[in-house]
Amino acid sequence: MRKTPCATEPLTTVAIIEPTIAVVETSATAVETAATVFKTVVADDEKQVMTYQIISNKCIYCQCEYSSRSNLIRHQRYSCKQKPTKSEVAEAQQKFVELGKTLAVNLGPEAVNTILQQHNITNNVQNNIQVNIQQNNIQQQNNIQQQNNIQQNNIVMIPWDGDSPICVDADDIIAVFDENEKLQEFVGFHDYERTDMKIAPPFVAEMLMDLVRRAHTDPSAQNIYLNPKRSDQVIAYHSSGVWKTICLSDASARLLNGVNESVGRVVLNPKNISKVPSETLNAAAIARMMYNAEPEEYIKRVKAPLVAHLANNVPIDKQVRRS
Repeated sequence: MRKTPCATEPLTTVAIIEPTIAVVETSATAVETAATVFKTVVADDEKQVMTYQIISNKCIYCQCEYSSRSNLIRHQRYSCKQKPTKSEVAEAQQKFVELGKTLAVNLGPEAVNTILQQHNITNNVQNNIQVNIQQNNIQQQNNIQQQNNIQQNNIVMIPWDGDSPICVDADDIIAVFDENEKLQEFVGFHDYERTDMKIAPPFVAEMLMDLVRRAHTDPSAQNIYLNPKRSDQVIAYHSSGVWKTICLSDASARLLNGVNESVGRVVLNPKNISKVPSETLNAAAIARMMYNAEPEEYIKRVKAPLVAHLANNVPIDKQVRRS
């Protein structure tokens, strides 16, 4: 025989969300409506979602009225045909959790949690929504990271084994001589000082290194970096799509030769006469001539600063793999 419930026995309630409520809205009204419905339908005790004390003798499922509370409870527990099944209760709870998760994206987690607290929605439902919110935030972060990776992969890298592994233009040369105090001093020299082997080399080496740094600020030009395992090697991107290890001395020569060739194209281009100040063009041309006279000397001079630069020139995707 089934036990007759006590008239004062609290009943467990859960939301049976109607189709109109299941439609996601981007306002607090949807949460308010769902929270109200959540507290109005009686379910099985096993769900333990929240307790709700019946305050009338009318069945909230079929709207039938009874002479006593005990009769009403007995009807709701055992005989009401409109009472939701366990599967319907579980489905309703899941819909409510999904609604809270979706609205949290539009309103923010704090706004949804405040509404839940105002309506006394119990912790287990609140935690389910918060877990979904956290999972959604993690997924958003993963999507952002994936987009960044896609953007990085879409960069067309200048191949190390192409026509020129590095390139500078007239704007780079103008910036170098305008912003580098040491090279401003070189511009102010007389021509005999710019060509003096005792005076000029430090300034020429400074120009070459500054141009290398500026060229590598472009992600597509970050095609070389220092081998983290060996300081006498670098890793360079080749046209085959593979990063290969090469000797540091060979890479240094190719880098400086590439910069020097770019300087030559700028100073010999008649179109740059009106764009680049004449003193800057003259200083760059003399520095190029000095490098051509003794390239090995300048490769030795820039070794230390070049190694330090290449150690910090690791492309973004390579940084992620090494971390």
